[in-house]
Amino acid sequence: MIHQPALLDVSAVDDSEMIAALRDVYSRRARQLRSFGRRLGLDEATAEDVMQESFLRAADQRAGSIDNLDAWLFRVVHNLATDHRRRGIAFLRWQLKARLIALDGDDHLRGADDRVWVWTAVDRLPERQRAVIYLRFRADFEFSTIARILGISEGGARANCARGLSSLRKWMTER
Repeated sequence: MIHQPALLDVSAVDDSEMIAALRDVYSRRARQLRSFGRRLGLDEATAEDVMQESFLRAADQRAGSIDNLDAWLFRVVHNLATDHRRRGIAFLRWQLKARLIALDGDDHLRGADDRVWVWTAVDRLPERQRAVIYLRFRADFEFSTIARILGISEGGARANCARGLSSLRKWMTER
C-alpha cells in the first residue's frame, strides 16, 4: 500500500477540481507559505506545520467557496502565526542577525550575500511591514490581495509597504 501525503487524502472534499486546485497551489506556493510563516516569526518546524494546516483547512472548505485560493492560504498562515505568537508557544523573537558585507566602499547590492542581507534587514521591520514586503516582493501579490490576506485596507497595505521600503533604504545607506 502506498502512503500518500495528507494533502492528497482529502476525503472531506469529493470534488476533483478542488483536489486538483489544491495540488496545483501546493506545488506553486508551499515553499512560499512556509517561508512566510518563518518571516512571521515561526521556527522551521512550526512554519511547516502551519503551512500544512492551511492546506488541510482549505481541503475542509466546500468546493468553490474560496475566491482566490492562493490569497486564502496566505491569510490562514498569517492568522495561524498570529495565534501561535499570541499563545506564546515557542515563539522566537526576531533578532538582527545581519552580517554587514564589506564591499570595498561600494554601497550597491550585488550577489547572493546581499540578498541575504536585504531579507535579514526585512526581518528587522515591524511585523505588518515585514508581512507586506514579503507578500509584495516574494509572493508577488497585488496590494488588494495583500490587504485581504492581512485583514487591512488596500491603503494600509500600500502605506506599510512604503514605510518598510523607506526603512530599508535608510538602513542600506547606513550600511
